[in-house]
Parts: sequence; structure tokens; C-alpha cells
Amino acid sequence: MRVLLGLTYYRPHVSGLTIYVERLGHALAARGHEVTILTSQYERSLPREEVLDGLRIVRVPVVMRISKGVVMPTLGYWATRLVREHDVISLHLPQLDAAGIALRGRLFGKPTVLTYHCDLQLPAGRFNRVIDEGVFVANMAAGLLADRIVAYTQDYADHSRYLRRFRKKLVVIPPPVIMPAPDPAAVAAFRAAHGLEGRPVIGYAARFAAEKGIEYLVEAMPILLERFPTLKVVFVEGGFVWLPTFLWRLDADWRGLRDEVPWVKRPPSEYVLDHCRFTSQPIETADNPAQLRTVFEWAHADRVLMFASDYPHWDFDSPEQSLPPVSAEMRERIFSATARELYRLPAPAAANAEG
Repeated sequence: MRVLLGLTYYRPHVSGLTIYVERLGHALAARGHEVTILTSQYERSLPREEVLDGLRIVRVPVVMRISKGVVMPTLGYWATRLVREHDVISLHLPQLDAAGIALRGRLFGKPTVLTYHCDLQLPAGRFNRVIDEGVFVANMAAGLLADRIVAYTQDYADHSRYLRRFRKKLVVIPPPVIMPAPDPAAVAAFRAAHGLEGRPVIGYAARFAAEKGIEYLVEAMPILLERFPTLKVVFVEGGFVWLPTFLWRLDADWRGLRDEVPWVKRPPSEYVLDHCRFTSQPIETADNPAQLRTVFEWAHADRVLMFASDYPHWDFDSPEQSLPPVSAEMRERIFSATARELYRLPAPAAANAEG
């Protein structure tokens, strides 16, 4: 059987959706099916067509981007050609172009299956709301044209604004998560290496975004702090200079509404300073470096900030150039001491001696 998989971004782009389609394609190919992936040529350096690990990849040129979406004028041609060549169509949403491909599946009598991965929820702003609604309408059209719609879980299907409308077409299939059996020796070595003996560890493997369920972790924090009073939460690659004004707003709201949240016994900023740590990347620049230094002081960078470079990405932050001219003590805290205290790492001299 010839199977056509359609999505906006494929390898070398990395996302949960990309990995899902890659694993699905390999599993189908392992069963003897011919698999083609129709996607965007989101970088001009990528080949228009290639065979990658046994999967045929067809990339359609992109002429412009709209937020996370892409505009591909020749997609209609390629969709028509490839839908005719294949026996089954598998589309992966959210995808602005899915409706057009699903329509071709209906016209050419090819069964079409949609997999709905998540509700699109871009950051606040009027333009992004327009994009959200436009993609939702396009996804709705694709759903009406599809023969079946796949959801990860029944719970998600029951609560999704999109999936609730297609109960008769819905099939729940868990995602192809490859989870190796835990190795007790490796777990023990990891805990020892990071100073985690006798300490609880909370793992959150996803983007820090509402559609990934981060609000559940945030809402659970009071309970977690009550059970684990020394709990620390590290926020990675979310920037830092927004922190002072955020803490001021939290404290101001708490002072005005503290009778409604009696379980919050201290100003929220104190909880953040005691239990949260942040990494520096991406770090903003300022025309006057002294202004950025002031922000660091307001945010108690010497207590909560740890340097991160994001290397080897092209836009990584250099340790020589990224920080403002802070005091030597604060610089040592950011580059070394705070991380050593958090992860119970040896002091530099001790580490060198042991090496």
C-alpha cells in the first residue's frame, strides 16, 4: 500500500509532531508499505526531494511565512499529483493546508485520516488571534472531509474544542512513544552525578506553553511546596529580564487580594526567590548596559540566575559578552556558585584536584 503523510515541518526540523510522523513512517515502511512525506521546504538549502531512512520526502518551496505557517503556491500541484499516486492519506494537524489535501482525497476517492496533535494557541495579540481562528477554520474543513480522526487520548478528545465536534469519526490511538525500560544503575549514577540523592525530581519534557499542560504543574506548586519544602524549580531558556516587573505585579495583587488566597502566607516574590532558578539565555541587550545591570539587581540575579549559552545554536550567548558589567561577586554567582549550590557540585578547586 502507498501511504502519503502530510505535515508542515519535517526533518531536519525537530518537534514532537515531526518525531511522531517519522516513527509512523518507519513503522509503516517496516510493514512493507511505500511511504511518502509531503512537507515544506522551509529552508532553501534543503533538497526538494530525497529518500531519508527509507522514506521519500517531497518538499514544496516556501515563498513567505505567516507566524508559524508557511505559504506554498505550488502545494496544490504537488498535493494533486501525490494524492493520485497514493492509496491512503494521513494528515497531521494543526496544518493550514490540510483542508486542500483532504479535499483531493475526497475527490479522488482516497481514504483520508487526520491525526490531531494539539490545539494551536499562539501568544496574545490581535494578529495571532486571527491566525488561530484561521487555522481552526481550515482544520474544521479538513475534519469534515476526512474519513477518520485520530486523537492521543479520550480525555483530550472530550475536552478539545476541535475534537468534540467529530465524535463519530474519532479513534483514540496513543502516540508512538518509545520508552526504554529504566536502568537502576543508570538512575543511581544520574542522581549521584547531579546531587539528587534523597531529593525529589520533577521532569517536564515539553515546551513551556499552555497547550502542553504547564498550568497543571503551576497549579500543583502549593501542594508540592507543602510536601517538599526545599523544592527547587529551574526555568530554562525563557529569558530573565521580565522577572522584576512580574514579581512586582504578583506582590501588588497579593497585597490587595490576600484575603482570597489565605494559603499564600508570604509575598509571592519570596516563594519565587526561595524556590525558583532561571537561566540567562536568551538575554536581552540594552543601549545603556547600566540599565540591564539595574534589572539584574532588581531581580536578585545573584540568588536566582544561572548562565546558559544555548550553544551550538547560531544565536548562542557568549559568556564573554552577554552579561552586563555586574560586580565580580554577582558574576561568580551567575557563572558558578548558584548552579553548584543547586546541583551540589564540588567547588572549582576541589573539582580540579579530583581531576
